[in-house]
Amino acid sequence: MSEQNPRIRNYMTKAPISISSEASILEVMEIMQEKNIRHLPVKKEKKTIGMISDRDIKTLFALAGRALADIINEKNLSHPDLKFY
Repeated sequence: MSEQNPRIRNYMTKAPISISSEASILEVMEIMQEKNIRHLPVKKEKKTIGMISDRDIKTLFALAGRALADIINEKNLSHPDLKFY
């Protein structure tokens, strides 16, 4: 195979971490933080049905008109290392 046309299989994550469609947003945030990742495949009954990103989460909170930090503090879920890029 030519270097000018590399295959995606050489660059993809072979065993990505995923999350259930029934998971909470806070669970997603915790996994992203722990694993230092920004995107998670979402599965339902072993089938990938979508993808959620840190940007999706930020947008969700922005549309709700609330700061992510406020919600975390309100629920007493302070996580000293929780941050999104």
